[in-house]
Amino acid sequence: VSNIDFVSGHTSHDTIGGGMQIHSPGIAQSYYVTSSNAFLLEKGKFYGSSNYLALYNINYALNRNFSMGISSLIIGAPSGFSVKGNFEIAHKTYLGLEGIVASLFYLSPKTSYGLGGTAKITYGDEKTNYTFFAGYTQTEYYTNQRMGGRRGGRSVTYNYHDITAPFVGFAFSNQLSNKSSFVGEFFTFPTVSTSTLSAAIRTSVKQKTSWVWGLQTIGNFSANSTQAFILFPYFGFSFRI
Repeated sequence: VSNIDFVSGHTSHDTIGGGMQIHSPGIAQSYYVTSSNAFLLEKGKFYGSSNYLALYNINYALNRNFSMGISSLIIGAPSGFSVKGNFEIAHKTYLGLEGIVASLFYLSPKTSYGLGGTAKITYGDEKTNYTFFAGYTQTEYYTNQRMGGRRGGRSVTYNYHDITAPFVGFAFSNQLSNKSSFVGEFFTFPTVSTSTLSAAIRTSVKQKTSWVWGLQTIGNFSANSTQAFILFPYFGFSFRI
């Protein structure tokens, strides 16, 4: 579970489909969903989240379909700008599109950047939902190498790197009780033979804050070698204001 967002479900306009109130009061007051879905937003609200208390994201909903936001590490690098669009295309079926561009100046004094795009299809409601997504990331950066020169001087040369990695994935959320849900996510980068798998419990002890605790794994697989997944704890939170 790479990220989580809070979405208000207490509304007379059905965000799932059908045009009528379908949420029970208990569920509506704690309507939390994983960020990998394409559910509609609430105009004028800020949606924020944090992973490992290190990576932060906040988005502002311009209307029910579009939002803009920024992402950054706690030290401010890398920092990125994102635009998201979520659309209801059929009953309980949503299309999501997202683009992001980020500065990677921490890698080198020369210009470095990363960008990416994601398309997703979500089916379901706040109790149970499934999301399939695909996209790509591209990173362009320089690494420097200091070399000895004549008379004891040293020169610096820069090596250019351009890495493009498409990815595909699947996310799932299922409500266990009025204040907790099981959430899981899997995605893989085929060109670099890397995959991650997350499984966690999401809780909504407060109306506008959600916490997630679980486990995350990452591994690298190729035709020549197979490295076992590394297992480590995952935690994060999200909020809406």
